[in-house]
Amino acid sequence: MNYFTKDELACPCCGDMYLQPGFLDALNAVRSRYGHPMGVTSGCRCHAHNTVIRGHERSLHVFGSKAHKTDTCAVDISVTDGEKRAALVEAALAEGLSVGVASNFIHIDMRQAAGLKRRLYHYKR
Repeated sequence: MNYFTKDELACPCCGDMYLQPGFLDALNAVRSRYGHPMGVTSGCRCHAHNTVIRGHERSLHVFGSKAHKTDTCAVDISVTDGEKRAALVEAALAEGLSVGVASNFIHIDMRQAAGLKRRLYHYKR
């Protein structure tokens, strides 16, 4: 089952969508386990869009990443309800993904595809 559309995941700048192999399957597994809709606020980014929004130069959202030699393997999900945030974090970790917690979104990524270690962290903003 596919819970996500290209419009949700594609770069808002150019409309392109290049996902790391296996990442969409992992996202669908998280969504199935989580049991609630997941509002994507950031999915794929081209290099130009990442620069415009001042994204990190090594962002896992960027497709065709020269830094990691990967395509997009990260999404940000809008969720502010405490119970749903905890459930989403649990679902992503249970599926083997990394999680970043911010005040108004949860970042989920498959950083292992870039040779990075899995982790749980928070944004200091």
